[in-house]
Amino acid sequence: MPLIVCIHGASYDSKYFDIDFQHSIFTLGETLQIPVVAIDRPGYGGSTAYPDPKVKNEELQRRGTSFVQEQGKYLNSTVLPAVWKEFGSGASSMVVLAHSIGGMIAIVAAAEPKEYPLAGLVVSGIGCKSHMHESPDSSHINGGYSRENSGSDQIDEQQTHIRFNPKVKDRLMLNFPPKANEVLLVDPKVTSYTEVLNNPVPLGELHDVRTTWQSYWCSYGERVTVPFLYAVGDQDGFWDSSEEGTMQFTELFRTNSSKVENVVIPMAPHCMEMSLQGTAWLLRCLGFAIECTMGQAFWG
Repeated sequence: MPLIVCIHGASYDSKYFDIDFQHSIFTLGETLQIPVVAIDRPGYGGSTAYPDPKVKNEELQRRGTSFVQEQGKYLNSTVLPAVWKEFGSGASSMVVLAHSIGGMIAIVAAAEPKEYPLAGLVVSGIGCKSHMHESPDSSHINGGYSRENSGSDQIDEQQTHIRFNPKVKDRLMLNFPPKANEVLLVDPKVTSYTEVLNNPVPLGELHDVRTTWQSYWCSYGERVTVPFLYAVGDQDGFWDSSEEGTMQFTELFRTNSSKVENVVIPMAPHCMEMSLQGTAWLLRCLGFAIECTMGQAFWG
């Protein structure tokens, strides 16, 4: 049986995967007797920040790295081995399930040499064709936000984090409330959790996803060897969900991955795990994880 390790995206924490009984991979995992762990990424919840959010993006670029690359390597070398040691005793392998920027970080981690038995990788809510990409030499060097253009979002005094306005966040992440020509994609009660789920976001990771991710993701994607499941919502406002865009992203993983699946989830927003399609998607993830574990002997 696999150990599922869940990694959240920007502005959330581990509770993203366990909002309530109806929106929880833990509920499904318990039913199927699959162990599940959700972590707070470095800098979120009670986890120590890494890299240091005070380190400027320009400095990371001079070192030939970025916020996501540094956190992905740290996740691989330190966090995931510790998670396996603590929670892996009853499992035969690990499958990582990651969303959005967490997915970017998980791809970096999966491409590195490992000290834990990774059997599969599931990623949602990212891609290679973004609606928000800016050039790396953009003047928005702090992640595309400033005190002048952030509107009702709030940047802290240290200029290291931003906290999103809840109503704006609902619109971006959940497509809620729907516009006149749109279909409702989430249970409205999910938005009652927006405040408690709203965490400050390191500006470094926003800068990375907006400006540099598209320049280096290929070098990591082509080194992933485990089975790979990728999904994006057809109503995702951040990433291209067209057949061309999703195929362009997943094709590179076929370089070394033993199995690659690509799915566009209909009627799903960016945060598909919180949507009306969330249960169906998470059940698919759990099934894929079992398949990865059972197929290790064949796929390696």
